[in-house]
Amino acid sequence: MWNVERFVDDARACLCAPDPLQAVEALVREAVSDPAAVRAAVAERAETASELGFDVFCRTPILTVFHATLEPGFRNAPHDHGTWAVVGVYDGTERNVFYRRAGRTIVADRDVDADAPAVMVMPPGVIHAICNPLPTASCAIHVYGNDHFDASRSMWHPESLIEEPYRMEQFLEWSRESCAQR
Repeated sequence: MWNVERFVDDARACLCAPDPLQAVEALVREAVSDPAAVRAAVAERAETASELGFDVFCRTPILTVFHATLEPGFRNAPHDHGTWAVVGVYDGTERNVFYRRAGRTIVADRDVDADAPAVMVMPPGVIHAICNPLPTASCAIHVYGNDHFDASRSMWHPESLIEEPYRMEQFLEWSRESCAQR
């Protein structure tokens, strides 16, 4: 059975691998191969989720691991992570809109739907936004090589697509506003 504490310990161990991103990808791929086990382990922790559906398993300067439940219609603004990221979708679909830089702004480059079970690997520098296009929740395990919530990184205004330093409160406000418009 999948276990949150063991998964976090294994993710920490991946950081010592010759290629931490590849090691984390394999770990996440193994986890989402058994959606029922992940679902059961997460259900035991249901009271620890935030208002936006995040349950943080681990948060350190070099590793963040959390569970995200994206409600129908969820969307956020374009952002980068300031590091690599691995996302394992085990229920539903997470639509990623990837962007590329175009002068002082960004332009949408491609959409990729991660249909469960799926693993998305994002090397440093990737700019994307996510949404849940389904009428049901989407659930995923997220792993980052930094303190995802307090890292030096960027976000882009959801309408003007102008880059600015990442500020958690502003980013969350944009997400709430975007979800309310759906």
